[in-house]
Amino acid sequence: MNKGKSITLLSLIFVVMACLLAMTFVPFSVGTSNFNSVLGAIETDYDLSGGTAYELELAEDNTEPVEDINDVIDTLKFRLNALGYENFSVKAVRPAGEEFADYTIRIEVKAATNAYGEPDLTSLDADVQTAAKYGELEFFGGSASNPSDKILEGKKVISGVSDSSYKDENGSLKYYVAITFTDEAYKYISDKMGEGSFYFKVTLGGETLSPFDGKSALSTSSFGQTVMVTTGSEAAAKQMALQISSGGLKYNYDTPVRIGAVNSPLGENAKTFAFIALGALVVAAAVALIIAYKGFGLVSALSMVLFAVIELSMLIAVPGIKLCMGGVIGMAAAALLTVDGFVITARRIKEEFTGGKTVKAAMKAGFKRSLVPVINSAVISAVVSVLLILFTKGQIKGFAITFGIGAVVSAICTLVFTRMFASLFMGAVSDKEAFFSLKRKEA
Repeated sequence: MNKGKSITLLSLIFVVMACLLAMTFVPFSVGTSNFNSVLGAIETDYDLSGGTAYELELAEDNTEPVEDINDVIDTLKFRLNALGYENFSVKAVRPAGEEFADYTIRIEVKAATNAYGEPDLTSLDADVQTAAKYGELEFFGGSASNPSDKILEGKKVISGVSDSSYKDENGSLKYYVAITFTDEAYKYISDKMGEGSFYFKVTLGGETLSPFDGKSALSTSSFGQTVMVTTGSEAAAKQMALQISSGGLKYNYDTPVRIGAVNSPLGENAKTFAFIALGALVVAAAVALIIAYKGFGLVSALSMVLFAVIELSMLIAVPGIKLCMGGVIGMAAAALLTVDGFVITARRIKEEFTGGKTVKAAMKAGFKRSLVPVINSAVISAVVSVLLILFTKGQIKGFAITFGIGAVVSAICTLVFTRMFASLFMGAVSDKEAFFSLKRKEA
């Protein structure tokens, strides 16, 4: 490519990258539509942007003394995790100086956003109430609706519970809860169904759990050891599955009271400071690359900026991601992985040029030799990230998500965009050896 075309393309790339950087930090408008900045559109979790606080007071009619408050806290944490929350705070507090007062449990968690981009506090209220539900789980059956006869009283009735979804014949997504009866319960219900209609009801703390409300008889034609019942929403399916699988709390607490919004436990401006730290890391890495490798450092710095923009954009493009502090650390680790890829490539190019190749040939050979180590690093990082996503929760899972995405983006930036930028600069500069700081070994 001749010098004029290279300069023109580089100029266009600089303009595009300037626009991308502006969109990253500044809200913008297109016609009558207003759009948030990339940073503003990224959904952050409780530890970076705060959430909503709830308080649970021990009910006056509670009959069991609270012997282990940590067990209550652990149970609430498990249930919030099961409902899909990754980062939250559950702690027990009591008035200062009142050693024998009952603990108040305080839950701080961030609501998911609704279709309008606002916190869905109604769903959050329902989830917190589900997690704090009290009472014994009981199963009833009989030949009439709203049965009152307990099924296998004192024995296990359910061996497994799950929630999932499927698409009906119209392509609509339906959510359901599936319960699997124990062998003994399945035989008991099958025998009863042989005598006539059989109604099944589940209660928790005396309250009927819909849709297992005993109003409709089980179908004799489709009855099996696993029974599926559809629910109105994904949240309802998760709540129902959790209640049937784990029952209620051992102690009776009043309905959770929503206190209001709370700041991040890391500070009011935790989200802003986290993004500033990431930006400082990218700038420092870019400057260090330019100082160390001159022209190739500039090429790498451009790719570094592009890496940061793509990584941030992926947090919006991939549904369901909430950025937490673990995710911020994962992005920083991915940025360092990107720098490592640039350094490997720069060293390979220098080695090839020192060995006697021309600048163009050294570039081609250097990128070719860096292909295997860069791809190996990306694949290993991505595999480890997938395993962490599957088997961990909270901050570690947040780290794995952003690091895994960053590892893939890093490989693309190192092997594709860096090579493209290097080729354009090759055509734009006259003294290629000086620009890329390439020197032969002195005899």
